[in-house]
Amino acid sequence: MNNLLLKLFRIIPRKADDFKIIMGGSPQSGKSSILFQLKFKAIPTPVPTLAFNKEIFKHRSRYIHLWDLSSHPKRKFFIWDNLSVGAKGLIFVADSSEPESIPTAKEELNRILQLETVKGIPLLVYANKIDKIEIEPADLAKDLGLFKIKDREWFLQPSSTEDRSGLFEGLDWLITEIRKSQAKIPENSQTE
Repeated sequence: MNNLLLKLFRIIPRKADDFKIIMGGSPQSGKSSILFQLKFKAIPTPVPTLAFNKEIFKHRSRYIHLWDLSSHPKRKFFIWDNLSVGAKGLIFVADSSEPESIPTAKEELNRILQLETVKGIPLLVYANKIDKIEIEPADLAKDLGLFKIKDREWFLQPSSTEDRSGLFEGLDWLITEIRKSQAKIPENSQTE
């Protein structure tokens, strides 16, 4: 039964215009709120994500399959290892209102970036809760170690789920980068 569930969860969007994007981050950083703002443009009553949330929505003529994956310590390894298969983009959410959460966020981001299933895919980092800012975006980028990332394109977008500022701008950047990466010819292919 578990194998059947895993196969169902690994379903990759079938259309070329559909993008599977996975989202993670530190606990309480606003991942689910971002998901619901992007799809419904509203925030329901916050409830901790036990395993994952998945929503499909259309944005700029593309269908986005956005997976909000739990950062629950006992579940995250199983969830990330299995549900990140086939992802075209990665979103990481950091809470810019809680500087004390940044070391944990950095560890979580580094662990995610080591997964084979997300190797080389573009990374969007939302510096969320920018309306309650305690740490400047440039300092957040430094503290998360973003400047050391060389194996993928990345972008830090200040954001707020309160007024949706930065959410769609960040998603636009990510979609553009996914399109660029799909347009590239694989390095291993050669013309004869």
